[in-house]
Amino acid sequence: MQELEILQQKLHQLIKSYLALAAERNTLQQKLHRQEQTLKQQAEQISQLEQRLQLKSVADAAAGTPDQAALKEHLDAVIKLIDQNIAKLK
Repeated sequence: MQELEILQQKLHQLIKSYLALAAERNTLQQKLHRQEQTLKQQAEQISQLEQRLQLKSVADAAAGTPDQAALKEHLDAVIKLIDQNIAKLK
């Protein structure tokens, strides 16, 4: 009888461990999905910013007087945004 009780306890512990691992797996899958969505959004933002930067560069070149300070400030802001997005992924 004791052996049966021991086996039942072990089985109960295994089931408990399985359920905990299944819940953790589910949580991790949800977290992964959220991070993938965030990464996709950030990639779209970067693409949009790159397009805006190209348009601005073309407009500045067409005007013949590019504002170096404003361009540097804009590039610094873009780089800062990229660094923040990379930091979020870590």
